[in-house]
Amino acid sequence: MSWSQYLLARDNIRTGFALEEILGLLEDVRPSGQGWMARCPAHDDGKASLSIKEGDTQPVVLYCHTGCTPRSILEALGLSFGAVCDRAAADYIYTDELGAGLFMKRRKPGKDFTILHYTEGGLAPGLGDARKVLYNLPQVRRAVAAGETVYIVEGEKDVESARKMGQVATTNHEGASKDSQSTKWLPEYTQQLAGVHAVIIADHDEAGLAHARAVYKALKPVAASLKVVRGRATGKGADLTDHLEAGYGFDQLKEISVEPHLNWSSFLATDFGEVPWLAGRLMAKGEHVALVGDAKAGKSLFSQEWAWRMAAGLPFLGWDKTEPVRVAYLDKENGLRVIQERFHAFGAEPGQLENLLYVPFPEISPLNSAAGGAQMVDLVLEYGAQVVFIDTVSRFVQGKENESSTWHGLYTCTLMPLKSEGIATVRLDHFGKDRGQGARGHSSKSDDVDHVWELRADGDLLKLIRTHTRTGHGPDEFMILRHGTRTAEGHWERGQTRHVVAADWTGTVWEDDEELQGAPGY
Repeated sequence: MSWSQYLLARDNIRTGFALEEILGLLEDVRPSGQGWMARCPAHDDGKASLSIKEGDTQPVVLYCHTGCTPRSILEALGLSFGAVCDRAAADYIYTDELGAGLFMKRRKPGKDFTILHYTEGGLAPGLGDARKVLYNLPQVRRAVAAGETVYIVEGEKDVESARKMGQVATTNHEGASKDSQSTKWLPEYTQQLAGVHAVIIADHDEAGLAHARAVYKALKPVAASLKVVRGRATGKGADLTDHLEAGYGFDQLKEISVEPHLNWSSFLATDFGEVPWLAGRLMAKGEHVALVGDAKAGKSLFSQEWAWRMAAGLPFLGWDKTEPVRVAYLDKENGLRVIQERFHAFGAEPGQLENLLYVPFPEISPLNSAAGGAQMVDLVLEYGAQVVFIDTVSRFVQGKENESSTWHGLYTCTLMPLKSEGIATVRLDHFGKDRGQGARGHSSKSDDVDHVWELRADGDLLKLIRTHTRTGHGPDEFMILRHGTRTAEGHWERGQTRHVVAADWTGTVWEDDEELQGAPGY
């Protein structure tokens, strides 16, 4: 393909305006990898030894394989580096429904934009009398007519990223505005999208959310369907392109709410159904729980059985209305031998553990840091976990336990993003010196959880008491018997370790799965 043919094949965008000019001055130009090869004008080049490509921080990268400098190459073409840098990095052409050019948005390096409109004599500065339209309008109108999804993004770059993935997207040339500013979304843009099935993609910043909210409000009366989503890339200002470059797809965009307040009429009429309990009725789906107890009281043993039963869809503490859920267990307490021995003692089979991702001593940044939070969210979302166990929480944070900033950071960086995804968490913790004060460390630890359960042990008899609750749903106390049988060699017998409600205990010795199915508290 020649350079001129390449330009004619482009749709709405001409990228690398400076690159275009330089390639037009070179001889024997041909595509090569991510760029082009040509004869170098700075020396007598018998073959194409000059590589040319568009740069990230400058318009063009020139490299001569025989050693000519970029300056000598440009001078041989009658150009200077300053003149090249003043050229546009991309031209985004806005057209009418039939594809006729109306105006152009020219991007120079450094996100410096210029608007030019078409006249009989060529291009002139500004919009002039050009009709204001959405970017990629012909494709958008075809998608609307066919009932296909149109993605509304912030910026032409994202439209082109969507196009590469086979999706139709659009944007307004003015960009976004903050909540405190007048919206840049015009009534004519709404008219151009009448009947659309729209997905608005909000950038990860204040202006991005405000823009998404304004577009949602404008389109709500005319759209066939409408929702707002965000990408998984979480850096400030992260957009659709960042989401795609991070390896995520369109099916992994996360739906968010932009409604500024509740619609009381529809909200009060909503039937949320029964409480969606997880195994044991200690928490519902999406809730956050703290399990607090003395060191060596058996918090990990209790939680490991709980996690296994959640993952396998088995009854727990007398609650048998269960279904399998995917569970992630992050453990910085127990070694591999201990973990194996315990799951053998529970009687867990490999087929029952397919929904349990167990990660001993994970290499993860502190969860009260942005890096740690991002790593945790990525791990959980990639696995598709609905519940996360953190054993023990103090080993997953940095900073002093008696400072509120440590725990506010944990909530902001990790727990709040998980909760926004509807993912439940169980974090194990230790009592302080004064049991009556609950978990050790700052009192703000319990500010963000839905329930605090305290586990108190007296031999094999455990008392599980809920000391704090946000909802009040479910029981507040369990008397639990921890049962296990040792062999003559001191090992725990397979399938004999259980936590059961003490009131149901009859002294049954469980020997195989058939007996387990009918055992009290199973």
